[in-house]
Amino acid sequence: MEDALRASTSPIPCYNCGALELETLSQTPTLLYLGPSSPCLKYMGHTFYPLDFVYLISGDSPLYDIGQILSIPSSEEIQVLKYGRLDQSQEPFDEVCMILIGLPTFTQ
Repeated sequence: MEDALRASTSPIPCYNCGALELETLSQTPTLLYLGPSSPCLKYMGHTFYPLDFVYLISGDSPLYDIGQILSIPSSEEIQVLKYGRLDQSQEPFDEVCMILIGLPTFTQ
């Protein structure tokens, strides 16, 4: 509750206004620089770092793909190494792709 009241931008502290501000902020991808290494990305309440593993939504398939973040060039996209499924390929990985933040699809 205190965080929402502090985040309120109205002249009189308003919990609902502050909660809306915090929700909007959490849905906005933000680059964070925690040191001289690659930046990390804060999005939807999670912080993503290079070399983290992530689930990927691929088209209309009900199955998730697995990828590993290689780099985070901007707050709008991340470069991911997409791992192949054993039933689809015997290769340890299939492709490197760019993920557009907030969109359920990826591009090569």
